[in-house]
Amino acid sequence: MASTRRQTALAAIDAVNAWDISRIMAVRAPNCEQQILPKSLNRPSMNNEAYEKHFERIKNLLRNYHLAVEEILEDTGANKIVISAHSYADTPVGPYSIDYMLVLHFTDDGTKITRVSEWVDSAVFSEFSARLVAAMAGSGTNMVVTEDFGTN
Repeated sequence: MASTRRQTALAAIDAVNAWDISRIMAVRAPNCEQQILPKSLNRPSMNNEAYEKHFERIKNLLRNYHLAVEEILEDTGANKIVISAHSYADTPVGPYSIDYMLVLHFTDDGTKITRVSEWVDSAVFSEFSARLVAAMAGSGTNMVVTEDFGTN
């Protein structure tokens, strides 16, 4: 039988694949922090409120989003799970495809995620962000896309 931590991690993956912010937030602790890494990307850590705003900005830019898990490693002593994954989505500038390493930290009972360290392929992330920003800037729309795929 899978541990509570593993069940929570799988519920988080299912919620992301459903692209459902309510389900995503349901597995996060009230004090959960998430950060896209490496630090060279200069991405701020996001609390739940900031993460919900981030999701609202990206949800329509990344259509048919799917996170495919390649491997899950659990460290019971450290109360965390590491997930190797690859995600795919359709976007206004073509397919999005990137590798991830997610490090999930949990509450003592394993039912909620307290921290997400989202390690991305920085070369792919930076190149794609630049393409998306350039395409949307030249689209003639009033939409402005920021480097984190956010819109305003």
